[in-house]
Amino acid sequence: ERATIVWDRRTSLTDTSTHQIFYVTQPYLVFERLAFYQTPISRSVSLQAAVTNQFQRIHGISIWGDNVTVRNCSVDNMSGVGVYVSKARFLVEGSTITGTDSHGFYIAGADGIYRNNRLDGGNGYGNQQGMQIQYVTSTRNKIYGNVITNGQAAGVVFSGQVSYNEVFNNIFIGCGHKADGSFGVVLNYWHQDGAIGPGNKFYNNTILGPRPNSGLIHTIDGANVDTFNNIFRPDTATPVGGAAGFLIRNNLFFNATGIPSGNLSGDPRLANPLGQDETAAKLLTGSAAIDKAVAGAPATDFAGVSRPQGAASDIGAYEYTGAAAPAFDFMLTNGG
Repeated sequence: ERATIVWDRRTSLTDTSTHQIFYVTQPYLVFERLAFYQTPISRSVSLQAAVTNQFQRIHGISIWGDNVTVRNCSVDNMSGVGVYVSKARFLVEGSTITGTDSHGFYIAGADGIYRNNRLDGGNGYGNQQGMQIQYVTSTRNKIYGNVITNGQAAGVVFSGQVSYNEVFNNIFIGCGHKADGSFGVVLNYWHQDGAIGPGNKFYNNTILGPRPNSGLIHTIDGANVDTFNNIFRPDTATPVGGAAGFLIRNNLFFNATGIPSGNLSGDPRLANPLGQDETAAKLLTGSAAIDKAVAGAPATDFAGVSRPQGAASDIGAYEYTGAAAPAFDFMLTNGG
């Protein structure tokens, strides 16, 4: 069976402290197959009160202990953040974070691994992010193998003095696309509490789905986020965005305008460009992404398939595994 922990408070909180369903302060704990849920009535009360007091938002899981593992858990319908991490060596894998009004992951710790999770922000408010990497304490985290859908304001944000964080082999679907037409992008690089630190990477990810409202990328400070080997495939023409000094190279763009020099333009031939799951991002025969990656691609792809070593691998989250397209077609008739 699956244990479910429910937040169902139906009156406003009276203090200005941060509240969460699950608050972890001790190290070396493992939490597996738990479900955390805020009821619709409670969520509505929280959000009404949050208009004047942001502390009314209820967060799902808050990690303040080192070496904690969250595995195969779910966080649903929270009026705040899904998973907040402040300490080191946190592992979250195989988990589902859906319906959060605020960010799916808020990463402020070090040396964490965030892998093989599913995040959906379709029920979030205007500034909801799929994930935000924030503060000088956020360093050396590895974020890979995740599916991030419907991040409202962004799929991922690098913010403040973060350093040496790597985001790779992820699939972003429909991020930055909002019905009201307000600000929305896939990537947002900016400094909230100081310039972005060194060594950050965003590489071998695949971005697809409805057109982001404000372009693919927004950056005030992107010089320290090396952005390469990614596929950007919105459904209609979308400006790339970015700013002077932004480190962006060898990405494949389709349906994009203002492509920076040093990047590629062509059809990645995805299995289903308007799909809503990871299979939509697989490469088909004839993809312009095949054998076009530059050095630095991960050893394996989103599905764990080995990428070629010592030879060009593929741009994007998936390595192409199908048969190569034939050089020509022919037909024999009457023995000729």
